Amino acid sequence: MVNLWESSMTLEQFQHQFSSEAICADALFRLKWPDGFRCPRCENSSFYVVKTRRIPLYECQKCRHQTTVTSGTIMEGAERNCANGSQLSFSSSA
Repeated sequence: MVNLWESSMTLEQFQHQFSSEAICADALFRLKWPDGFRCPRCENSSFYVVKTRRIPLYECQKCRHQTTVTSGTIMEGAERNCANGSQLSFSSSA
């Protein structure tokens, strides 16, 4: 996998690399939690995945706090999909 913010990547390469919502959500998960999921409230590492949403919702097994890969980012609550939001971030960083 190419580094998400690799400066030599063109927009076309970026769009190909992150062509689906699932691929993009997986990449954002690894960026947000490089050492594995940690609940932002209690730091627990065990979680359930709720997949009935556009992007997965992660629920802590200990405190039941729910979060997403976009929580606390500029994409939080955005109407656009994950891949398009990342493309916007890519374009503004180029």
